[in-house]
Amino acid sequence: GYGFDYSIEKHIKILQDRGYDIAEKDAVRDLRSCIRKDFIADDAIEFLQFLRSFGEEAVLLTAGDPSYQKLKVEITGLCDLVDRCVYLQGNKETFVEEILANGKRVIFVNDNSKENATIKKTFPAAVVIGKINVFKYDKSDVEKSEVPYFATLREIQNYMQKLYQGSKKTV
Repeated sequence: GYGFDYSIEKHIKILQDRGYDIAEKDAVRDLRSCIRKDFIADDAIEFLQFLRSFGEEAVLLTAGDPSYQKLKVEITGLCDLVDRCVYLQGNKETFVEEILANGKRVIFVNDNSKENATIKKTFPAAVVIGKINVFKYDKSDVEKSEVPYFATLREIQNYMQKLYQGSKKTV
């Protein structure tokens, strides 16, 4: 329900429909080469290692065109740092609901303020933590959601260490 259907092929098709003469095969190759490993946040690897220290399943959940999302994640190598990667067309709520139904803890770290507000409201048992992304950050959503937001993954890690300081799990 969030309209996450971007793919390079769809982008090229839209441009072609508007009259641009684009060789699709060459354009796809060229645009895919723009997706680079160094586009990940500087603190992403350390953060994912930290999440795995909880001793629970760490999932990289992403919504959008599944094949495009998978391509991006594979290029970054981040899937090697989690237990599994899940690629959805949209609707992260269904995934969160399934995890909670299995009696597992959900710590939902996400950069989309609309999704965060929905998850927080729908699943009070989930811990929702926001990562500021200026393109997916709506101040009014944030103010109403009671979700804490941070500029970096390192700040989220520090917050989680304080939040779970007395926990039986090693953090």
